[in-house]
Amino acid sequence: MRVLVDTNIWVDHLRKTEPVLVDLLERDQVCVHQSVITELALGNLKNRSIFLKALERLMIVRNVDDRGVRHLVEERRLWGRGLSAVDVALLASAVVTPGVALCTRDKRLRQAARDMGVLADFD
Repeated sequence: MRVLVDTNIWVDHLRKTEPVLVDLLERDQVCVHQSVITELALGNLKNRSIFLKALERLMIVRNVDDRGVRHLVEERRLWGRGLSAVDVALLASAVVTPGVALCTRDKRLRQAARDMGVLADFD
């Protein structure tokens, strides 16, 4: 199984080392979404170019187009749950990428991922 790591996990890891994430990285089990890389690029990063290049070397999950994301919103009744467009894009990518589960600390996104059977629960 590969783990799609949400932005909030990366931010926490940059503040204080996340041992579970380090273990997954060492075992080449971490994947990333382009939107997560973009969100992280918007922050003040130490060793910015090195970190962003390292992220881009990870497996990048398939991006689901807007039409596919909106279809998921309707099919799974995801409206009104406090999810962002990036949240649902991550869910959609986890659903369509075999062997990928989503790791996040966002309560609403965790519940949606759990409901859809794509939650990687390490906390």
